[in-house]
Amino acid sequence: MRLMIFRRIVSAGVLGLLAAGLSGIGSVAAASSNADTSIHINATPVAAAQVKPGQNFTSTFMVSNLGDGLARDVRLVMTYPSAVQVQAAAFDRTEAWVNATTATSLEARLGDIGSHGGMVKMVVSFLTLPGYTAGTPLQVQVRTNWNDIKGKNKHNGEAVPILVNEAVAANAASETMSGQIVTVNGSGFKPGEPVHFWYNVPGGSVAPLYIHNGALTTDKTYRQSKTNANAKRYVNNEIKIYADANGRINITFNTAGLAPGSYSIVACGMVDDVHMVVPFVVSGPATVSSAAKMQGDGMVAVNAGGFKPGEPVQFWYNRPDGGAATLYIHNGVLTTQKTYRKDKADANGNHDANNATTVYADAKGQIGLAFNAAGLAPGNYSIVARGLRDGVQVVTVFAR
Repeated sequence: MRLMIFRRIVSAGVLGLLAAGLSGIGSVAAASSNADTSIHINATPVAAAQVKPGQNFTSTFMVSNLGDGLARDVRLVMTYPSAVQVQAAAFDRTEAWVNATTATSLEARLGDIGSHGGMVKMVVSFLTLPGYTAGTPLQVQVRTNWNDIKGKNKHNGEAVPILVNEAVAANAASETMSGQIVTVNGSGFKPGEPVHFWYNVPGGSVAPLYIHNGALTTDKTYRQSKTNANAKRYVNNEIKIYADANGRINITFNTAGLAPGSYSIVACGMVDDVHMVVPFVVSGPATVSSAAKMQGDGMVAVNAGGFKPGEPVQFWYNRPDGGAATLYIHNGVLTTQKTYRKDKADANGNHDANNATTVYADAKGQIGLAFNAAGLAPGNYSIVARGLRDGVQVVTVFAR
């Protein structure tokens, strides 16, 4: 029986399972562009010598828009050889999903990809079939199609390797961390080669990095002291730097504000499309865990301490399948609902209003509220309360 699993919402458990497969080496990319958008596909292949018939392997595809215009309704068609079968595909955004498959292809709807570094991560798990010869290199054809401000434009991608004979030359990389600053040193790029960046967060998703005043930043724009000729005060940060005459890069990243956990920065050359990965860890106060019992009415008590007095605290919960979702607060109770309906409409005629996203610790640094777990599927859950000042996390586990 052929098994195909496609997830619209990325799950930390699924990505963790996929990442546990063979690690990729190097990267190869195909690019297509027009005056307003530039879609860049970066793939991480696996050494064919490591793969045998009947074995799973994983490839990660990064679809980036490095142009200045929004790419609307991006569609990706991947055609793969009959020697493999797709087992699963996971994305790092809820708008992305696989909407059509055949024995040798899949079509994914990625939604809109923002300009100036917007990206979507797609992790695909392949299975080699009995007819596959061990050590044979394989490639897929990747084609993208999207709309821009000038109308619909089709772009045919190139062949992208997923199994390779030899490792694609990878850049030598190192990092040093001093306090909150990570310094990224890399070599192996072409002299003068443009290099762009993204970073992987603990939950498995990705986000672009930008360059401002010679340092990496998560901010897409910055505020000028004066408006420019177009009467704009906020302007875009850079999306790339250039390797020096020796093919080296050196740049810093300030980790202030990041939640505790394991991260990695990826620097991708835009000529030969090789990349370097620099892992780093953001330390924080220890996470405190406690167990709670669900009452007969489905309510779970969430009591936590160790926060600063008056500190804002946000919440999310982890599901049995490894996925996570934000929790909101309505009338002192945690809820999965982002909005609630008011009896009377506001001045604009709207009945819906947003629930709160934070509560504030009391004078003793404590919070106490409840979560309505009624309606959840059976399984083991955990609620995470995280302080937004010191990063203290308190986890409450319960079973449905």
